[in-house]
This record gives sequence, structure tokens and C-alpha cells, in this order.
Amino acid sequence: VDAFTTKATENYIFKQLDMGGGVVLSGRFPVSGGELGHIVSLAGFYSDSRGSGWIIDDPYGAWAVDYRDPHGNDIDVSATDFDRIFKKDGYYWAHFIEVAK
Repeated sequence: VDAFTTKATENYIFKQLDMGGGVVLSGRFPVSGGELGHIVSLAGFYSDSRGSGWIIDDPYGAWAVDYRDPHGNDIDVSATDFDRIFKKDGYYWAHFIEVAK
């Protein structure tokens, strides 16, 4: 089962990942001269000495260096940056791919 919503909450996203489901997010990434809008897959989350945040797989590369690095696997995104990039009007735009039962 899969579903798209423009009203996803952080708790629901976390729950889907925790259950092994896939999550694709729409975001606006800051780059030199403006923003780049596109999608990424959410690979996980972390909570450790760095703080807490999310791990994304970005097919375009590493956004933090203006996509000069084409390697976009397992990019750490702080909770603050995650909200700034992905949150719109208090929610996230997400496509959920649920685990088959």
C-alpha cells in the first residue's frame, strides 16, 4: 500500500520508518542563489552526541555543498535543517510506501 499526503506529521513519518516502510519527501533545498525543489528518500534517523536528526538518500548528491558532491547516500540532516527544508505550513509532503503484509 502506498499513499501521498501534504499533511504528514513527524510522528507518522517516524512510525513508518520504524515499521520498515519507505518514505519519500518533497523539499526545498538551500543552494547558492536560491533553492532547489526536489524529492529524496528518507533512510533513517539518529539521536546521539551530535543531537538528533534524519538520514536521507538524495539522488542529486550532497545539498550541503551545493551539490558539488554527487554522493547523496546517507546524508545526515539535523532536526532544524529537516524542518526548514521539508516542513510546509506545519506539515510535510510525503509519499509513504508501506511494508507488504
